Amino acid sequence: ISAVQKRISQVIAPAVEKIKAFVEQQTVVYVDETGWRENDRQKWFWTKSTDQAAIFEIRDRRSKHEAETVIGKNLQGIVSTDRYPGYNFIPLQNRQICWAQIKRDFQAISERDGDSKSIGEALFAETKEMFRLWQSGVLENLCK
Repeated sequence: ISAVQKRISQVIAPAVEKIKAFVEQQTVVYVDETGWRENDRQKWFWTKSTDQAAIFEIRDRRSKHEAETVIGKNLQGIVSTDRYPGYNFIPLQNRQICWAQIKRDFQAISERDGDSKSIGEALFAETKEMFRLWQSGVLENLCK
């Protein structure tokens, strides 16, 4: 299996490089990482994706350096990430915090007591409406 895996990796290497170049040139990319076990060792499974393509890599670390390597040098558009501090090198005008995480924050605020509850409920409702408009295509048309 390992020999076949190695052979396949060699055969598809040129296509992978083309996909990496394509993803790096897009105006919006999504980057994320999650823990990954390999032979009882902690690794990190990184992804950089667009609506059309995705790159997956297993790396030894979760760090700013790894984030910079995964994102690449040609930062031209928007990079959507979670709040991991390793992404703080991205200029604010190029970074979007994942809205799913923001939505979860508003949900948590809505579950508090007092004034926080009503503020959280209002923020959560507005976020749900924003997602509805986005899924219907209304927001996409407004941004053109």
